[in-house]
Amino acid sequence: MLRAADWSAFTPVRDLPPLRAALVALEQAYGVTEAHRFATARVRAAGAVLRHPDVHPREIHAFALSPCGRYLAVGSHCGDDYERGAALQIWEVPTGRCVNVLDGIRGGVGWPGHPGLLQWSADGRRITAAFDTNVVGAWDPFGESVEPIGAAAVTDGSGRPPGFALAPDGTRAYVHVGFDRQVSGCLVSLTNGWVYDDEIPDGGEHDGGDEQASVLLLADTLPDWAEDASEPRWLYPEQSVWSRDGTRIFARAEAGEVYAIDVDSRQVCWLVDTATPGAAVSWSPDQRLVAYRSQGRLVIAETTTGRPVADLPQRPGAGELRWADRNGLSRLAVVIPAGNEPGARPAVAIYDNGEHRYDLDVALPHIDTAEEDHTAWAWAPDGDRAACLTTGGHIEIWSLAGEPERQHVVDAAEDTSGVLWGADDVIIATGGTTLRFIRPATGDIPGDVTFLRQPPGPRPLELDRVDTGDDIRRDLGLDPTFALTADTWAVAFETGLVIAPETRRDALDKALTWTIDRRHAWPTRWGDLDIVPDAATAADRLGPPLAPYLDRFRGRPAPATTPWPPPNTATLEDLYRVALESVRHLAAGWHTIVSENLMVAALLRARRGEATGALELVAAIPIDNLRVTAAKRVERLLAAASGNPGTVQQVEPASRLGQAEINSLAEAYATLQALPRSQRRHPTRQLIDQAARCRHISAVLDLLARLPDDDFNDRPGAAFRALRTLTRENAS
Repeated sequence: MLRAADWSAFTPVRDLPPLRAALVALEQAYGVTEAHRFATARVRAAGAVLRHPDVHPREIHAFALSPCGRYLAVGSHCGDDYERGAALQIWEVPTGRCVNVLDGIRGGVGWPGHPGLLQWSADGRRITAAFDTNVVGAWDPFGESVEPIGAAAVTDGSGRPPGFALAPDGTRAYVHVGFDRQVSGCLVSLTNGWVYDDEIPDGGEHDGGDEQASVLLLADTLPDWAEDASEPRWLYPEQSVWSRDGTRIFARAEAGEVYAIDVDSRQVCWLVDTATPGAAVSWSPDQRLVAYRSQGRLVIAETTTGRPVADLPQRPGAGELRWADRNGLSRLAVVIPAGNEPGARPAVAIYDNGEHRYDLDVALPHIDTAEEDHTAWAWAPDGDRAACLTTGGHIEIWSLAGEPERQHVVDAAEDTSGVLWGADDVIIATGGTTLRFIRPATGDIPGDVTFLRQPPGPRPLELDRVDTGDDIRRDLGLDPTFALTADTWAVAFETGLVIAPETRRDALDKALTWTIDRRHAWPTRWGDLDIVPDAATAADRLGPPLAPYLDRFRGRPAPATTPWPPPNTATLEDLYRVALESVRHLAAGWHTIVSENLMVAALLRARRGEATGALELVAAIPIDNLRVTAAKRVERLLAAASGNPGTVQQVEPASRLGQAEINSLAEAYATLQALPRSQRRHPTRQLIDQAARCRHISAVLDLLARLPDDDFNDRPGAAFRALRTLTRENAS
């Protein structure tokens, strides 16, 4: 049947899901067959590329499930290199596989400790995130460009990202910023390229002042009925959501007000003062109702008018408020977590249309919804079931269609911090370094990944301390190197060529996937992967555009692990040379600190009578007056040294290290190597300091080569600091 099909008419969005489902059923009955291999060849011919999920430089902290529940977006903050950025990643929930990665978003996605900074449009065609510290931008989640479709930098240089609410069509956002108005915030376009706050004229509108402007400020003052009787009221939003019909924005302010903004007039249309700053607020899926805590009570109100429809007794310790829609029935779960401050008994209270049904005797961990995207409670899309993460580290699945019944208990990964319930009855356990996709009825795990693992030994594309994977990522968008297991590196090129031990083929199927249109996954076990042992072999198999990147591996052995620290054969002269070369190209902004350090180094050499070296350092000082001052001081020191040879401090040879010192350096180095590469910069500087105190100059030089030299605080600063330590000089 497959051979007879018209594959020229193959449309992935329409044809791939049913074809994949049919082949899954076939595999369950007969194993992998010729039909699987034939279909895989056709899918690859249609443009499928091989992908791995190991792309994040730091822990993932931003999570957003698409409205259809079929896709999960996750984001990470940047590591040591802000300009390198971090990744926005899209997962296909039913398969538990990563289908798209936008790696290189400047500054990373969102910000740790700030939830809600990753949002889907109602139609799932746009994904919006805070990035570059304080900018809000929109992307095509299934596209390939790391540059946003539109972005708004309207926070006047804030050091933290703003909250925002995305319009249902994804073309605009309400951004929580000040602008010295009683109704804080502005409406920004996310389709007109970049817009900035300094472009907003006094009238509060940018680009012509009409309703299609790129930036629209909200009302300057509140209506009289919304004012506080004692003093002017200022609304600074902490949480907001844009209504599905696009006409209103619902928000919660810092001081505890819950209110609605009319989008056309940009004015508050109702407001309730809860008198409970920081209390949890949650809007129902249909946005017909809002639940909030007010002075110890739980209130459920209409979103059209703000009028309460249920004023419920106090629930001490209540934390998360989670809504579900069950065929028009609005269901609310109120989580009283373990360890709550009032000391109330942990439970989950269930309300249907504002009426209390029952309490579940279950203890869930406390999750600060003001700081985390994780949730301890997740409703199933049908509203009849729910999953919850318990304090015991398990995920319990409850049936709540009638009387409550615990149906299943499944294990969570060690660092699981929350749960989500997506399409096709798949539960997602979310953590900082793990994602696990679970089918609760069977316990099957279609996807299970651990991020930030660092297997021992060199990476397969590393040669002479240069990792070709970094070059491929810079030019082509994705580093092909990944951690296959806790002790094995591997490389996956999008063509299907893989560098890995042949014995790890089963592990490759769990880690890799073919992706089609950057939105559908296809199992690698249904077709053969081309597995090679090393980069030199891969160089002979690859064609353009990848082949040129691997040319330098031809005829070279695979990188091997070398003992550390290296033999201590280097001298202070070597270190002076590295320090000098590290600052020669630094920009003018660094000239003052560079001049000061070069002067100190020149004086160190002059005290030792090393005239040539001292004068070379003086000549490199970029600031004229400091160079003149340094020359005079060096001249005096050299004259004193020549007149009294006994004052010259000879360079001490490297001391012989004891085994305890060598072991200490080796242990510290092993700890460093266990960190993700994106998080090693500061620990490397610390280890350089330790090596300098031990007078292990070769170790210092080895580590300096691993630091970038475009910032004085990295290689240059560490080199000059090591010089002062090795010559026993005060840092001043």
